[in-house]
Amino acid sequence: MKEVVLRLDNIHVRYGGIHALKGVSLILSKGEIVTLIGANGAGKSTLLKAIMGLEPLAEGVITYENKVIFQAFSDSGERPVSTPAHCLPGMGLVLVPEGRGIFPELTVKENLEMGAFLQRDKVNIQRSLEEVYEWFPVLKDRSSQRAGFLSGGELQMLAIGRAMMSQPRVLLLDEPGLGLAPIMVQKIFEIINKLNKEKGLSVLLVEQNARQALKVADRGYVLEIGKITLSGSGQDLLDNPEVKKAYLGG
Repeated sequence: MKEVVLRLDNIHVRYGGIHALKGVSLILSKGEIVTLIGANGAGKSTLLKAIMGLEPLAEGVITYENKVIFQAFSDSGERPVSTPAHCLPGMGLVLVPEGRGIFPELTVKENLEMGAFLQRDKVNIQRSLEEVYEWFPVLKDRSSQRAGFLSGGELQMLAIGRAMMSQPRVLLLDEPGLGLAPIMVQKIFEIINKLNKEKGLSVLLVEQNARQALKVADRGYVLEIGKITLSGSGQDLLDNPEVKKAYLGG
């Protein structure tokens, strides 16, 4: 059995009176691609933000590489745990947010270098930069160009490349195909699959394009109104009549 690198146990998140996540539990094993699908408002992005400490837990425990990084206060008397969000990239846990979060006034190279802000070794930073340029040759061609002039697909490549500059072991991706043309969505997913296979990168993927996400996923979960309602292999979910009807256009 593969080593579990990320575990969520009974995760609850509340926004005031809104109960956004209602007891979500899932695992991500080393070298896996796991996808989370669901309708808008199901809580998918909230889940990724909770993993990164950007949304506080009302209940539950998040464990990363056998270390509890977040734990809400429990009735059993266990003390709460809250790892500062800015520490997580240095631990190998990185989020590529929805909307990409690129700095448009900085150049492509400067944006990439921002991803290596925790690294101190200039040789390693240069090695990481060259590796990103190998995966995304268009970024090398546009390295001195302001990021605000890139196309949507190029911006997504830049966001992923910036995340890879920190040498992550687990990558969280929030809607990498959002707003992209179908041919570019396919290209982005090919890159995700390549990073997983060549780098052994563990990936937790949130994506509206359920068909494309499940095709590359080892396993998947369906999130509906804050609860996990289905789980299984990517292929099993692709073949599931309920998933086909709700998320794959029949």
